[in-house]
Amino acid sequence: MDITRVAAISPITRVNAFNRKEARTDNKKREEEKKSKEFEKALKLKQV
Repeated sequence: MDITRVAAISPITRVNAFNRKEARTDNKKREEEKKSKEFEKALKLKQV
């Protein structure tokens, strides 16, 4: 369903959709940070 249609139904629904989108991007950022930290650890281990 298109977000513009949801907005016509109720502003609360639009906010919820926005919050879900934000939560997804936060999760992606966390996963990327985790991967980069693990990668750095692996590099340090290889250097030793």
